[in-house]
Amino acid sequence: MVQVLAVKAKEKSSFTIQFTFYSAVTGEAVTPTSVTWSLRTKSGDVVNNRNTISATPAETVTIVLNGDDLRLFSKDDNSHARRLTVEAIYDSSLGNDLNLRDEVEFHIDPLLGV
Repeated sequence: MVQVLAVKAKEKSSFTIQFTFYSAVTGEAVTPTSVTWSLRTKSGDVVNNRNTISATPAETVTIVLNGDDLRLFSKDDNSHARRLTVEAIYDSSLGNDLNLRDEVEFHIDPLLGV
């Protein structure tokens, strides 16, 4: 089940989302060898060319969304939902090149003056 964030982004503003990576096998925090992320509408359309964007691998990665990342579309439903998908690869004592994938949903508050 996709986690829905309680805090909403503001239209065309800035918004950060943090991911901390844990081994699916041991539950320990891990630093991936690679991290990418993608931003889509709830119907699956890529937003602002944000598809498989590389991030610097770390135990916790902060993704900064800004401006057109948080624009609204005429075909949005009233929730203005977005999905941020993170994909990472990590090594552990149980194997190398193990996959981690997660996704969160957040909503955008439309602003009258934007």
